[in-house]
Amino acid sequence: MQGRSTLDREARRAVLQQEKVLLDVADQEAADPSSTARGLPSAFLNIPYDDAFQNLYLAYIAGITAFGLVPRATLEIPGGARRLDRIFHLIRSCRYSFHDLSRVELDVGRPATPRFNMPFELGLTVA
Repeated sequence: MQGRSTLDREARRAVLQQEKVLLDVADQEAADPSSTARGLPSAFLNIPYDDAFQNLYLAYIAGITAFGLVPRATLEIPGGARRLDRIFHLIRSCRYSFHDLSRVELDVGRPATPRFNMPFELGLTVA
């Protein structure tokens, strides 16, 4: 029998695969976000990606897609140098953005400070 963490990883992998299908973006094109995909306006999602948020993540994608928008998220940007520039380009390429800051929590490490990447991305959007 598989452990919960294995099932969670498989569920996350399935969600990411579904998102790629929804976006109709090939892996090699994911690092170069365009202003639209399939001729539809895009929407930037600034939401948590952890296991506890998975159902809401899927709901955001389904809802945004139902409104005729193409969901875009930082998950599609590979890590590495100049990541901030790529995040900013992704945000600027989207006509709309949705920000869920309900999960900004204190980091478990010392000192117990909040992780501000999501509010920072909101600030980039407003800028």
